[in-house]
Amino acid sequence: AGDRIGRLEGDGRAMIERGATGWQLAKSQAVDAHVVADVPDLSTVAAWLGPDAKVGGRLGANIVVSGTGADPRVSGEARAQDLALREPQSGFEIEKGEVALRIAGKAVTVERFEASTPWHVPPPARRKLEGMTLPAAGRITADGALDLGGRAGTLRLHLDHAAVTQTNARFLAISGDAQLQATHDGVLASGAFKADAGWIGALSSSLPSISEDVIVVRKAQASAPVPAERDKERVNLDVRFDLGNRLYFEGRGLDTRLAGSLHVTGAPTALKAEGSIRTLGGNYNGYGQKLSIERGALAFNGAVDNPQLNVRAVRKGLPVEAGVEVTGTVVHPKVRLVSTPDVPDPEKLSWMILGRGPSELAPGDASVLVAAAASMLGKGDGTGIQEKLGLDEVKIGRADTQSVLGVLPQSTVAGRTGTASAAEVVSVGKKLTRNVHLTFEQGLSDAEGALKVTVNLSRQFQVLVRAGYLPGLDLVRRWTFD
Repeated sequence: AGDRIGRLEGDGRAMIERGATGWQLAKSQAVDAHVVADVPDLSTVAAWLGPDAKVGGRLGANIVVSGTGADPRVSGEARAQDLALREPQSGFEIEKGEVALRIAGKAVTVERFEASTPWHVPPPARRKLEGMTLPAAGRITADGALDLGGRAGTLRLHLDHAAVTQTNARFLAISGDAQLQATHDGVLASGAFKADAGWIGALSSSLPSISEDVIVVRKAQASAPVPAERDKERVNLDVRFDLGNRLYFEGRGLDTRLAGSLHVTGAPTALKAEGSIRTLGGNYNGYGQKLSIERGALAFNGAVDNPQLNVRAVRKGLPVEAGVEVTGTVVHPKVRLVSTPDVPDPEKLSWMILGRGPSELAPGDASVLVAAAASMLGKGDGTGIQEKLGLDEVKIGRADTQSVLGVLPQSTVAGRTGTASAAEVVSVGKKLTRNVHLTFEQGLSDAEGALKVTVNLSRQFQVLVRAGYLPGLDLVRRWTFD
């Protein structure tokens, strides 16, 4: 007994015996217990849920245990009033809750469950939801019964503008109905929900992760077979989601509204999804510019973590409207430059990043294009894309670092041989044989390109054939000085 814990009173009798796995209730002996609880303040258990958790309300319970050690029976009732709960990780919160449970044998009946979910909309979400009348709270109700022994029964859940998550980084309120149905094959959770209002904010950069060259090796352990009893208790999902008209995403340079619907089925460890999520308007801040989203869609038809991509974002209001297009899947995306009207890729990059054509480049602009191109490749050395395309090299930089002969002089006594910007190139190469190497170079700031074929005659002699910019045929001999 105590001022905060209230009063707990009970007594019980049972016999224990030494079994194969240790001490246990004697299976053939009777079990008899009676517990009465009257807790006026549930806040005493909040510390068990974490420093930011919130628990409140009043609890009363009257529980009787009977039967034998092999088949104990529990009966009685439990009631909670003015229940308040806040889970800090998701921000889920209820208040003014009332719960009434009745237990008979192995059957649990939810006679009454009602609670309100107060709306605590973060400031960024309020700006997005401007013009919408925000309710003070939503509501959750539930009822039904489950027979755990006979594996039968149904629990029904109804949500009306219920705020299911609300933190500084996200807010989501949904409406709909769901049910939890126990069968001999396991538990089936089904339902249909619609988003009433939502805002998802993402960090400006991804969370820290282990470098790709770090390999973690753990001791192999044989997986234990799943007991038949555990297998019967598996959970399957069959849930439909409608994103509604007021769900927004903001972060990682993307600012848009989301729409669409999903049908998620399967076990929690192997979920499958059908449907699509699409963007409606908005912008993408990428490569230092604001790109308008013309098309954005995630199409699901299989594993929930690998949808099809169909995204197109361009820089508007210019003579050449250039941007990027992403297709493929999340696991294997394909990125390419696009423009209207269609121009060579170096011009697309120039219009998208700098807002002007190659003929109007200023000193230092080429280095900006090089940095943007390297960013699009994913790595400065291009190894990420070269492995996917089966190339031996993908490089971005000055041509004098990628040529067998080095870069030719930009000017001679006879005049200029090329432009200074031609030294900034994208170079891709592939070894056709052990001694034949094919290289293609494309200038980033103009339309000049070159195709090179290098033939190694010996360790000292090479033949270089160039077509395109500065075409020619060269015989190269190398000397090494110690």
